[in-house]
Amino acid sequence: MLPSRVIPLLAAALLAPAAAGAADPPPGPPAIVLAPASGGPKVAFQLSGEERARLDLPSDKTFDGDLAPTWSVGNRARAGLRVTVDDRVGVFFQVQDVRTWGSEVDPNTGGDGTLADWVADGLDVHQAYGSITLPVGLDVRIGRQEVDWHGQRLIGSVGWTHQGRSFDGVRVRLDRPRVGGEVFYAKLLERPVAGDTLTDPVEDAHLLALRGGPRAGASLALDGVLIARWDALKDESLATAGAWAGGKVGAFLYEAEGYAQVGERGEQSVAAFLVGVRAGVALPGAPLTVWGGLDAVSGDSDPADDVVRAFDTLYATNHKFYGYMDAYLNLPVHTGGEGLVDAMARIQARPVDAWTVGLDVHAFASPSPADPDRAFHGVEIDLETSVKPWAPLTVSGGIWTYVPGPFRGDDASVELGGYVQTAFAVP
Repeated sequence: MLPSRVIPLLAAALLAPAAAGAADPPPGPPAIVLAPASGGPKVAFQLSGEERARLDLPSDKTFDGDLAPTWSVGNRARAGLRVTVDDRVGVFFQVQDVRTWGSEVDPNTGGDGTLADWVADGLDVHQAYGSITLPVGLDVRIGRQEVDWHGQRLIGSVGWTHQGRSFDGVRVRLDRPRVGGEVFYAKLLERPVAGDTLTDPVEDAHLLALRGGPRAGASLALDGVLIARWDALKDESLATAGAWAGGKVGAFLYEAEGYAQVGERGEQSVAAFLVGVRAGVALPGAPLTVWGGLDAVSGDSDPADDVVRAFDTLYATNHKFYGYMDAYLNLPVHTGGEGLVDAMARIQARPVDAWTVGLDVHAFASPSPADPDRAFHGVEIDLETSVKPWAPLTVSGGIWTYVPGPFRGDDASVELGGYVQTAFAVP
């Protein structure tokens, strides 16, 4: 039974890399431009669209030796319109529909809804913002928007998920040759929510984030980072402060970051940290890149005391960092608050311009285990590949395996998962 389901998936995967969502639509063909001869404002229109379908054969993460009992096809359709006036003032509007194939149901019979269900339950406004671009390198956006910081370690749009993440807020970004920075505010939750008659209207949740620092071409970008979140209803005030650096020097690539997290959560104080270092070499004259890295996310071996030592990764895209099987999407929840050490290695090759193949290996452990004999989580091996036969189409796939350690239990067995995906994008 196992080979019959896994081998076709692996074969399909060897045709193609996980499509990751971007905060902005990719550059495309020239926009439609209206430039009145009378010297009035120049108005440009640009359309964007995406249709993405992914066949998932997920791991159920039970480590019982069996594949997940079912497979599914998730679907994302997006349509966007950008209107710009005089290359300075613009608006962007993007709607999306997210659903699983076969999820339309006849409300009267409970049967298939191919004709009877016309309610778009998954239709949403994903982004809608106005923007102003000033000649000094300053850009202001107001409204609902995706936000990606650095490698998305703390704030990201989570493009792997079909729905993605967007914030309601204001972003001011400075982008100059020698310096860059950003200030971002988001209203996370307006209370009371529907059906809640008890919560005080002032008990909302907010996010304020700042980053900035020097730039030295491709060799160095350095940002100091401060992210503050407060939630009156949960009696939480949390500050995450640190620095990120990354760049490329010749064939050498690097990225390093470190953050301390302090604050209060109810009756407990918070004192946690995260450190991540990754470095690689893009071999000269060869379509091959080799990476290595080490991440340490602090944990708490005694969650009952008055200090929380488990780091909260906030609004990260953790799919990019801690293995594609997604065993650690929610930190600290998915480690039981014990933290995570991840030693990883990556080899990525591009046999031809349109084809990429990557192999990742992760070794996971708890830095603050409740039981030291069960600190080792296991090893995950991820094979990813993608092919881009022409610009509007990417076909990608992957197969993943997780070999468990004592953390997963005495009788834990190997877990498998994978996917095949098509993504059409215009432009």
